[in-house]
Order: sequence, then C-alpha cells, then structure tokens
Amino acid sequence: MKRHHLIALVTTAVLPTLPASLLARSQSAYLGNPEIGKEAHCFDLHPHGGGVQQNCSGTKHWVMPLVYDNAGSKTIRIYGKNAGRSTITCRAASADQHGEYRAGSKSTFRENQHEIRLTVNAHGYGGTWVRCYMPKGSVVYSITY
Repeated sequence: MKRHHLIALVTTAVLPTLPASLLARSQSAYLGNPEIGKEAHCFDLHPHGGGVQQNCSGTKHWVMPLVYDNAGSKTIRIYGKNAGRSTITCRAASADQHGEYRAGSKSTFRENQHEIRLTVNAHGYGGTWVRCYMPKGSVVYSITY
C-alpha cells in the first residue's frame, strides 16, 4: 500500500472518533466587524491579547461570523473583559439559506468573569454569528466554537 493511501486510511478511521473539543475552531475577535460601519473608529486592536477594544462612549455592537461544517446545536465560548462595572453582553444567532432568523442564547460577562458560553442551532446552508454589545473600555479577545 502506498504511503499516502495509508495516511488517508488512518485519518479517516481516527477523525470520527475524536472528541468535539479537539475539533473546535478558535479565532481572534478582531476578525469581526462593527455592526454599524460608521462606528469602526470606535474599535481598536487591543495591545495585549489581540482582541478588540471599544473606545467610544456608550455601547457599540461588534459582530463575529462563525463557520461550521455541519448543522446542529453548537456551543460557543467567548473570552473577554468588562470595563469596570459596565458589562459585555453577547448573543448567538443564525439564519438559514432563505434568511429565516433564529436567535441563540444570550449571556453577560459578570464582574471578574473572563469567559461566557452561548448555544445556537446552526443551519447547514445559512450563516451563524455572535453579536456582542460592548461598553467603552471593554475587550473581547477571542471566540472558540
């Protein structure tokens, strides 16, 4: 048997048995976008950690797209830091190929909390995203799903 056939056979046999946590994806929050384009100047790359920091007064919305290989219920972890008593709230959502919106769960970072978890039912041929409501000085570092 040729070597590349053996590697393909082993990979095909092992991948389906791996725990989902080993197949998770991670990305910097900086890969997202402001929900309102003219507010782009309010967000900067955080100098320590590579996430995104909101620097304008009030609450601004940051949206991060997610890519899934299959449909179904998904768990999303978001890592961030509040600014004082102002808290970050994030919500997961998805839409099918016809644009039908489906809200996922919503969660808020508590004081001194650096991780929240969300769930969403991802569609097979649609889009999935997380929207975070960020007060001034707050930071979202990364997202794992």
